[in-house]
Amino acid sequence: MNATTRIPPTTAQILAAQAADAKRRREAAPPISSKLNSSSTAVAPAKLTTVASQPPDTRTELERYFDEVSPASGFAGRLVKFDHQSGVFSTGDDGEPIADGSEYIAVCDQVLAGWIRFNGSGLEPDRILGLLYDGFIPPPRETLSDPQLAGTDGDVWKRQHLLPLQHKVSRDLFTFSVVSKTGNAAVTTLLRSYDRMRRTRPDKLPVIRLKATGYQPNIPGVGYQYKPILVGVGEHDRNDTATPDTSVAGDVQDAIVF
Repeated sequence: MNATTRIPPTTAQILAAQAADAKRRREAAPPISSKLNSSSTAVAPAKLTTVASQPPDTRTELERYFDEVSPASGFAGRLVKFDHQSGVFSTGDDGEPIADGSEYIAVCDQVLAGWIRFNGSGLEPDRILGLLYDGFIPPPRETLSDPQLAGTDGDVWKRQHLLPLQHKVSRDLFTFSVVSKTGNAAVTTLLRSYDRMRRTRPDKLPVIRLKATGYQPNIPGVGYQYKPILVGVGEHDRNDTATPDTSVAGDVQDAIVF
């Protein structure tokens, strides 16, 4: 029997599918207000849990079936995490380290942002997440539960960003998940740069390299800490299926840290 070769989807195919899904959800659900108050319901993609009253279920019968068998995680492909103690990026399903300097197409316009509340071992976390570039605005912290803990080390709610990545060679999909201050800062710094890029070059996506740097906190008893940085090494045409050029000759943004 001949082996079947799996052909991974192109960036254009993935973006087209995600855009179509977002459009369908916008048409089926009420519009999200740009200003949320304590009575607002944050609409999360797929079946992400919210702490407010549940919005109308706009899923198709097929989506309900998928979620019943395997509830949606809110991210595409394999999860990528960063260890602040070792400075290593790794895949969440097996803990395998990712090679230092690995390069990815950052699908910034599909980033999920919002809040996550961890409820203990074995329990599903509560999430309030949405697509930033689809109009979602995360609610203010004071509108969530336990407002007295806001800004403290014991706060039960953490900011979260889920950034889709596509390996520039294999085209495999990953999602970089962050809840730490330095991790969120790395993602939002990239998004600031992307926001400027899309105004003049809307057909482009950043190509980034995963790197780590470190610092010694001025806190007694706390050791050396690492933080992730997303280094810009080029641009990618979202409709181009060719491998992005990140060589020295083709790297027009070398050494720029997004």
